[in-house]
Amino acid sequence: TEVMRAMMGTSIAPTIIQAGFKENALPREAVAYVNFRLHSRDSIKSVTERVRKLIDDPNIDITMSDNIGSEPSPVSQIDSGPYLWLKDVVNQTFPDAIVAPNTVVGGTDSRYFARNTNDIYRFAPYVFDTSDITRIHGLNERMSVDAFGKAVQVYYLMLEKAVEG
Repeated sequence: TEVMRAMMGTSIAPTIIQAGFKENALPREAVAYVNFRLHSRDSIKSVTERVRKLIDDPNIDITMSDNIGSEPSPVSQIDSGPYLWLKDVVNQTFPDAIVAPNTVVGGTDSRYFARNTNDIYRFAPYVFDTSDITRIHGLNERMSVDAFGKAVQVYYLMLEKAVEG
């Protein structure tokens, strides 16, 4: 699936493409905005160098937008502290779930916390079915009342653990 591919490597999505203004005339200039979600083994530099190599045209300028862009967060530990708390709470709330580390493919605010800690856990204790997933950030975005209740329970238990720990 697309999500699985995005978890295994850096993803690329052309988001804005601007060129000509008349259907029977070649454009003199074209601009493309391309969004990359960097895998933890990549960097802004390595991806930029790869794009330059693949395009291989000195007439094409490649620049990074000023308003966004960050290196991938460090890979977090899974054998200590907060991860073990998280695993315990998930096991309490969802006894049949298998807890395993994963890659979050969406952009999160956690990139701003990476300068304060090496262990950042992007976590959303929501149970979705395939129809829910297609609505994320789209029309009629929602979750079931049961899924919402379970999520509240997980966050409550996490806060309890943090106070105890």
